[in-house]
Amino acid sequence: MGTIEATALQQNRPSIYCRYIDDIFVRVRNLDELQALKKRLADASGLNFTYEESRDGSLPFLDVLVTARNAGFTTTVYKETSQGLCLNGDSECPQRYFRSTINAYVRRALSYCTSWESTHKELERLTQVFINNGYKNSDVQEAINTAINKEHTDKQQPQEDNQKIKIFYKIHMSTQHRIEEKSIRNIIHRNVKPTNPNQAIDLVIYYKTKKIHNSS
Repeated sequence: MGTIEATALQQNRPSIYCRYIDDIFVRVRNLDELQALKKRLADASGLNFTYEESRDGSLPFLDVLVTARNAGFTTTVYKETSQGLCLNGDSECPQRYFRSTINAYVRRALSYCTSWESTHKELERLTQVFINNGYKNSDVQEAINTAINKEHTDKQQPQEDNQKIKIFYKIHMSTQHRIEEKSIRNIIHRNVKPTNPNQAIDLVIYYKTKKIHNSS
C-alpha cells in the first residue's frame, strides 16, 4: 500500500489521509473528490476499493466512532464492535485475568473518548456489561476508580516518578491458585514498600503447569 499511495497521492492528496492495514480514513470536500481518489487508488493497484460515507457527521473507523465538529473531531468507542461479550466472571482462571479484562475495557474508554460526558456514558455501559457477565460491581468500580486516578496522576507527576517496581512471582497452577495468589498479594502489600513514595509495587504473578509424566 505504501508504494500504491506514493503513486496515487502525488497530487490532490486529501487534507486527512490515515490508513491502518487496509482500512483508510479520509476527509474530502465532496463525493466527486472521493470518487476521484478511489479511482486513482484502483488504477495504481488494480484492486477494488469500497467506501462508506459519514452519517450525520459521524463515521466509524476500526472500533472508534469519529464525529466531525466545527473545529476538529471528537471520538468515542464504536458500540457495534463491543457487543457485550467478554471473559465470564465465573470462569476458572487466575484472578489477574479478570482484572486484565476489566482494565482493558476501561483503558479503551479513557483513551478513545474525548469528552468526560462520552467517557462517563461508556463507563456506565461497561459496568452493566461486566455485571451481566458475572463480575462484582465493587470490582468493576475499583478498577474504574484506579484507572481514572492513575491517569490523573500520570498527567500531574514527572514520568520518572510513575515507574512501577515490578516483582515477579511464579506459582504452579492448581485448584487453590486463587487462594495462593491472594495470600502473596497480601504479604507484598503489608511488607514491601518503595523508598520513593511516588512509586508503586507491581506484583506480576505467572503460572507454571505441572508436568504430566508418561507412564509408558
